[in-house]
Amino acid sequence: MLKLVAGLSVIFVLLSLSSFTGTLYVSAQQDPDDEATMSDLHEVIEIGALLPSTGDLSSYGQDNNIGMQLAIADFNSYLEAIGANWSLSLVVEDTQTDPIIALEKLQSLNSKGIKFVLGPLSSSEISNIKSYADSNDIRS
Repeated sequence: MLKLVAGLSVIFVLLSLSSFTGTLYVSAQQDPDDEATMSDLHEVIEIGALLPSTGDLSSYGQDNNIGMQLAIADFNSYLEAIGANWSLSLVVEDTQTDPIIALEKLQSLNSKGIKFVLGPLSSSEISNIKSYADSNDIRS
């Protein structure tokens, strides 16, 4: 069931990106007032993922990682077919199903300018990262 939910979540995110026709604020590396349209993009947009590759939920994290990678590859194929000048990349961090490590990994993604993050899987991890994510304008 978790595999299905994770897969559907990624598909929803990718469909949202593909149907988006308005303005896109690319990342923290750009000035927030510098607007770019989808046709102006010439880069790789990184999406973060907080998944347990090790720890109590590692089998779920590994399955979710595979599903996300496949979804990104499929979406990038679509972008190439329509002649888009941009693509997506997934940056996966191992939370080890540990709330403290999950926060450290989210902070690491944020320091890289990644403002869209999928995961984590456990409620204790979510509880521990929520205030940091909210105060740093990190979307999930």
